[in-house]
Formats: sequence, structure tokens, C-alpha cells
Amino acid sequence: MSAPAMGRTEQEFGTGYLQTRISRLSPGRYAWQRRPGPDRTAPLRRPTAAFRRQAAAAAHGSVQFATPLPGTASDGSLTYLVPGSTTAAGLLSRTPTAQQHDQLLRTMSDAGHALRALHRHAHPSTAPGPAPGPARLLAWLDTGTGPRAAAALHQRMTHQLGVSRWDEVRQWCRAAVEHPGTAAVTLHGAFGLGQIVMADSPDEGAMILAGEDTVGGHGELDAGWLLGELAELQMISTVAKKPRPLLGEARDHFLTAYGPVADRTALARAAVLRTLTHVHDFAAFVGWHPELLLYTRHITDLIDDQGASTLHPW
Repeated sequence: MSAPAMGRTEQEFGTGYLQTRISRLSPGRYAWQRRPGPDRTAPLRRPTAAFRRQAAAAAHGSVQFATPLPGTASDGSLTYLVPGSTTAAGLLSRTPTAQQHDQLLRTMSDAGHALRALHRHAHPSTAPGPAPGPARLLAWLDTGTGPRAAAALHQRMTHQLGVSRWDEVRQWCRAAVEHPGTAAVTLHGAFGLGQIVMADSPDEGAMILAGEDTVGGHGELDAGWLLGELAELQMISTVAKKPRPLLGEARDHFLTAYGPVADRTALARAAVLRTLTHVHDFAAFVGWHPELLLYTRHITDLIDDQGASTLHPW
């Protein structure tokens, strides 16, 4: 099936894992076309009808889940229709206006409620597969292989972290991917700031791209994935000596709305796994960068405190 007709392309970006083209169809209406990158070994997965129903029912306030349009293009891409061209990650990378500040905090609260609502659904499969991020990370932790700079990063990180830390984080990763059985809830599977598309109009909230990575698992993995991204941005701001109070506000709004978790240790460890996955993915799907060594030192501290610092006051 061919891709739907697109408007004017406004942005194109990507890595060896995922490529994205954003086209403006009309004011406040965009098509996000995502396709596999050249280093990806598996196609993008289409969500099931059951997930589409669950995601639609989980909408809260100004936030909805956006699932891809029916059909897959000849290049393996999936297309989402959304009301903006900027993600929460993009908004957090710059100084937002007062309206955007309010929009972001409202979105983080509503996203927390929406994610909790999604997690109230039992996963329909009796044998749900592991989330792609932790599964990809575990394969690299175990083998040290991969494209581009993956092997070089593995060699440096195993040396700097040491055997004990390396084995510990492998255990966390195995726990994240192990079969949760009948306790499995429906997960987004890659819940992050780059999946939250902010509406052009600050009054309209946001949509969360969903469906490609959905699996069954424990809710702490999804919530911890987003927590890890915010903690990583906080680390960067601390190193740069440029305080960004909005990061702490965003985290607190999200976690308060998501509500109590059964296992705070699993939540914090998932945040560490998210940061480590980002480091791996950059090396494997973009290439080597000296800043990866800065992350290595940060990850050492995160492993030592079991990720608890991601929940400390910022």
C-alpha cells in the first residue's frame, strides 16, 4: 500500500534506527511519517485492534494517544496525523514562552493520567514480547556487538564501570524483559519525550505517538523510561551549570498524575536503563562522540545509587 498524500515537508531527521519526515498538511495538522533506518533489523510493527481500542480509551484531558494510519507504505513507514511538529523533548531544549510552559506542565500531568489509564488494561497476549529498548540493550550488554561505534562503546564502558556494575545492570535489564505472565499490563513500550507531540496551539495539548513498540509488562518500565529522559536532561543542565527548573516541574507533574507505583526500585532502575539505552543507541545508530564518556561517569553514579537520584529533588 502506498503512503497517503503528503503536504510540504517541514523537517526530516533520523538515525540508523529510525527516520522521520514531518509534513504540514494544513494549519495545525501534520503527518509524521516514520520508517526503519538502515541499521534496523526489524520492521516497524503495526498495533493491533485491541491496542487501538485501549489507547483510545486512555485519553485524558488535553492528551490522546495517536496510532498510525491503516496500511504500511512500500518503504515500511507508518504515518501518524497529529496537531504539531514539535515534541516535548524539543520544547524542553529551549526556553518556552509562558503559554508553552503552561502547555507543557498540563501535558505532563495529562500524560501521566493517560499512561496510568493505559496500564489499567491487561495485555491481551498470553506471551507478550519484551519492550524493544531493554531487549536491544540486553543483547548489546551480553555480546558487545552492533553497528558503528557499539563495540567500541562496549569496550570502554565495561572497563570503566567494572565487572560488578556491568553484571548488576544486566540483571536489571533481564528483569525488565522477562515474561511477566498474567500480571502483564499494556505498555506503550517506548514512552518518552520524543513521542509526545505538542500541538501548535498551546490550548490544544498534545498527542502521544503509540503502537509501534507496545508490549505487555510492568507499568514501572513505561513510567521509568520517561523519568530517565528527564533525569538525563537534568544531568546535562547540571554539568553545563544552567539550572532548568522546568525539568523538575515536568517530572513532578508527571509522577504525581501517574500515581503510586508498586515498585519504586523498578521505576528508578528503568530510568537508569533508559539512559544507558540512549547511550548505546547513539553509539550504534549515530556514531562515536566524546560526550559518551561523560555519560559513562553519570551512569556509574546511577548504578551505584540504584537510580534513586532520579527521584531526588532537583
